[in-house]
Amino acid sequence: MSQLVSFYETAPVTDKRGLLTDVIQRPMQVRSGYDVVEGEVVPRVVYVQAPIEGRPLLVPFGQYDAWSLRQRFEEALRVMNTLGACEIECATYSARRNAVAARVGVGPMAGWGKVTRTQSTDFDYSFSGTGAAPRDPGPIRWTNIPGLDAAKQSVLLNGGRRVEITIESESEFAADSDLARRLKSSGLVLGLEGRTQAKTLLRIKAEFQPV
Repeated sequence: MSQLVSFYETAPVTDKRGLLTDVIQRPMQVRSGYDVVEGEVVPRVVYVQAPIEGRPLLVPFGQYDAWSLRQRFEEALRVMNTLGACEIECATYSARRNAVAARVGVGPMAGWGKVTRTQSTDFDYSFSGTGAAPRDPGPIRWTNIPGLDAAKQSVLLNGGRRVEITIESESEFAADSDLARRLKSSGLVLGLEGRTQAKTLLRIKAEFQPV
């Protein structure tokens, strides 16, 4: 999980067990060492430190899930285009929570159930063209897109013709997660909170012309 950071003016926030272990709390005096996606560092707000290369970038907890999904989607498209894809298609799916028909102890066991297509989202995308000679897209900015670096190597080194990448929303940062409830109960602020929603999957398929 990505690192959580908060800043205090006089003293760190505590709960009934003492100092919070979920969040690294730093004095406001060191805030100049961080960038924030919007505005400036605000005390008592919980930020997620984005897992990207370079200077530390902070995103308010409540905005992080939607923000990181968009950033990883755009990075995957950048890589596919730089590799010279002749066709790209992105479809959005929603993994909904369902009760599993099994009994362990008392009550039904909950888990991720069927995956269904989500209609008309901002992430649906398709492209078809002539393609181009593959170029190295350089270092991948996001380190948590499974399979993207392997796809890059497949096209550049082995003449790969087809790749598929799945990007998932990070449900631990949802406004109704156990972590969010713990942080709010301690008196910390999550920033602009997103809506409770099903887990989102982005599936990006790319085709490449033979070299």
